[in-house]
Amino acid sequence: MDELDVPAISTRLAHSGEDIAIVSSAISDKSTILFDYLSSDFQRQPRKVVPFALATHAGYWYIASMDQEVNDVRIFRLDRIIGKINKGIVNSEFAPPIEFDFHSALTQFQSNTFAVFDVRKGKGQLLRNLAVSTKDMGEWDQLEIPIVSLENLRALALWHGEDVIVKSPKELVDMIVDSLQKIILTHG
Repeated sequence: MDELDVPAISTRLAHSGEDIAIVSSAISDKSTILFDYLSSDFQRQPRKVVPFALATHAGYWYIASMDQEVNDVRIFRLDRIIGKINKGIVNSEFAPPIEFDFHSALTQFQSNTFAVFDVRKGKGQLLRNLAVSTKDMGEWDQLEIPIVSLENLRALALWHGEDVIVKSPKELVDMIVDSLQKIILTHG
């Protein structure tokens, strides 16, 4: 299966419990983990990190880690990991950065701006879960969703296909159009 067939928001329920156990174990014993990550432009990227925190935010699991390639803190969304997470070697000298506040990092992009989606009745439950308001429009509902990440909203809209129409902001509409053009070029 091509990664473009399963956008960044795939739930990965079959492996999520196992993945959380592997990440938790790696945090406990300061081990590296290796995995492939689906980037925002749908590219598969190999990663080698030392995880030091695991949390949920806005319905997603996140891993805070020290990326071994760039030697800097990186946050990864668990559902964008492709395939299995493999535990590597123990790094007993590793110490998580004291100044890093995981909660703040996850919530810093909260805003008072909203994206507007028209969602077909009975569809788009992932988007409905994020909505702060819903307006009945007959066959469709209009949802207002706080913009935490345009990238996440783009992925959710693509995942739901023709059951979702992105109305605003223009930047998100443009991202959707660009992504659809890339998918057409890739898949003909």
